[in-house]
Amino acid sequence: MRWFGGKKSNSLKARVQYLQGRFQQAPDFTIRYFRIGKSLEQEGAIVFLKGIVDRTMVHADILRPLLIWGRQMESVDWQATESLLLSVGQIKELGNIEEGVQSLLRGDTLLLLDGLDLIYAINTRGWEKRGITEPSSEPVIRGPHDGFTETLVTNLSQIRRRLKTTRLKAKRYQVGRYSKTDVALLYLDGIANPQVIEELEKRIEQLDLDALQSSGQLEQLIEDNPYSPFPQIQSTERPDKAVANLLEGRVVLVVDGSPQVLIAPSVFSQFYQSPEDYGSRWLMATFVRLMRLGGFIVALTLPAIYIALISFNYEMIPLRLLIPLAESRSRVPFPPIVEAMLMEITIELLREAGIRLPSPIGQTIGIVGGLVVGQAAVQAGLVSNVMVIVVAVTAIASFVVPTYDVGFSVRLLRFPLMFLASAFGLVGIAVGLTMLLAHLAILESVGTPYALGISPLRLKDWLDSAIRAPSWFLNQRPTIGHPLNRTRQQTGKGEKKHE
Repeated sequence: MRWFGGKKSNSLKARVQYLQGRFQQAPDFTIRYFRIGKSLEQEGAIVFLKGIVDRTMVHADILRPLLIWGRQMESVDWQATESLLLSVGQIKELGNIEEGVQSLLRGDTLLLLDGLDLIYAINTRGWEKRGITEPSSEPVIRGPHDGFTETLVTNLSQIRRRLKTTRLKAKRYQVGRYSKTDVALLYLDGIANPQVIEELEKRIEQLDLDALQSSGQLEQLIEDNPYSPFPQIQSTERPDKAVANLLEGRVVLVVDGSPQVLIAPSVFSQFYQSPEDYGSRWLMATFVRLMRLGGFIVALTLPAIYIALISFNYEMIPLRLLIPLAESRSRVPFPPIVEAMLMEITIELLREAGIRLPSPIGQTIGIVGGLVVGQAAVQAGLVSNVMVIVVAVTAIASFVVPTYDVGFSVRLLRFPLMFLASAFGLVGIAVGLTMLLAHLAILESVGTPYALGISPLRLKDWLDSAIRAPSWFLNQRPTIGHPLNRTRQQTGKGEKKHE
């Protein structure tokens, strides 16, 4: 017999009353009584929560065997009862009723028999879930088109399907006093660095909060510098991207209820890479990566450079270009910083409106709103033609960034640069960029330098950072995360791949 509810009893009635007390005012709490044995002398009950169980499994695989074949049992005990439930995938014996409460909340069905102390928790989890679809935030042309979902088991199966090895390990945690959200920490044994795994485990185990609702919340709670505008842990909805990072020695965190998984440690160059880069020829992949970095620089600095040249350093503008610029600004009553802020804030409002509205309407609002507002502002003399062009090019360049978090960081950081440019000209931009580079140099991700490859300088990591070297050069894993086994492949240039 076991202690529960302050009393010691193996009575079916007492245990059911305890469960009913714990689940008061819970309309999904369900009890189904039955009797088994030839003389129907043994009373029992199954308990479950409707909505998070597979009710077909409950009725066909549990109730049906108990009601039909259970009445033919000579003696009623746990071994005989368990033999009736062979069609059920997973049955766990629980030592006390409090464990049963937690099993109910996870979608299990409890099997109780009067006079017998043990409790069976039968895995009948079967809540509604979204099907596997392509991630809308990370589309690719050449590559897999499946994505993670909100179900932890489904996400783990997608990774397992791509990594058919016993070296794939998963450690599970429960985070949140009330939500008890399942979190899985995945890594490849023999490749991932134990120090990185231990540090992430420590950070997760120290969490003490009411509920963990998403992987984004977990990211903010375990990152090294929460005040940095740059994300230090990468998120993705693509299983192929998660698997590629596991193979490079990094750790993947999967949160139940969130379709985004987290990758740690992460460095700055990772956020400008796409799984499609490895499915394309290396020349094209290198060109696209350099274009993304160029887009980052343009989105960050172009409005500030325009303000600095117009306000302070106009002598650097060629005369043939300076005259049209002066004519364009002759009717504008505001200084360049006000003009730029007015257009940038308008673009940000249109961008957010396009995201929040339904897709067909959002696209229309973004295109029509941009054209109408821009043209009307120029005709009204509020902004110049050149300012509209600068803001449009900046917006297009910001969309080149493949990661939403870094794109948002660029949108945020260009405003301080604009103010520095309006106060000090090009000198202010130089000071702002120097401070930004210094911040990147001291930033870390789970103990790994964020600007790895540049600070500290490691030329070998350049083969798969800003550029993408040919596949036969990528024989070593990158040093991000300090993998135990650096060798990735033995194929070298010019070697025969087929005999």
